[in-house]
Amino acid sequence: MNLKRIIFAVLSFLILSDTESIAENTGGYISFHLGAALVEDSTWTLAGTPTDEMTFKTGVSVAGASGYDWGFVRLEGELSYTYNEVDAYIESGTYWNAIAGSSDSITLMSNLYIDIENPSKITPYIMGGIGGSYIELNDVFLEFPYQPGPNNYDDTTWAVQYGGGIDFFFNDTVSLDVSCRFFSLPELKFGSKDIEYDSHRIFIGMRATF
Repeated sequence: MNLKRIIFAVLSFLILSDTESIAENTGGYISFHLGAALVEDSTWTLAGTPTDEMTFKTGVSVAGASGYDWGFVRLEGELSYTYNEVDAYIESGTYWNAIAGSSDSITLMSNLYIDIENPSKITPYIMGGIGGSYIELNDVFLEFPYQPGPNNYDDTTWAVQYGGGIDFFFNDTVSLDVSCRFFSLPELKFGSKDIEYDSHRIFIGMRATF
């Protein structure tokens, strides 16, 4: 047996071993994610006319999920909480820095994942989800002239998200997950105004299959 055949045999064994390991990553799972929530500038419109704009500081988002992995397709239910402080408020061209105020939301999503399987321990994936979200805007105060801003708004509306990421498998059951998602509330309303609310969420998390 020459050197080429030995190398081919070793590589074949490693590939088959990894493939078998990946194939065993099926079954139910739980996951937890922690990350940054970057909300885009939010435009408020009344009867189709922009009237206000609000900006937010980078916030935090936490999410937990439970689902089932069929090997290359995953389906899960996910519950998340997101918090952002208000940065500034613009009304009719007048700009105020915000000295207090925040938005927080609780979201329940159904997510579908497609794993791009390969012989390695690194599995890229794409995902998308749809669900519902309850969001509040509270305690907004603006600096000079010191005054309350838009306050005590809340709404329950449908939500969508999509994105992609990479799973790094430590073994057959545990993986480290790094992902980036686009999240949107397409029909959010505060009072009589339509609110544009889009954000980008960068997560790191763990997933355990059982």
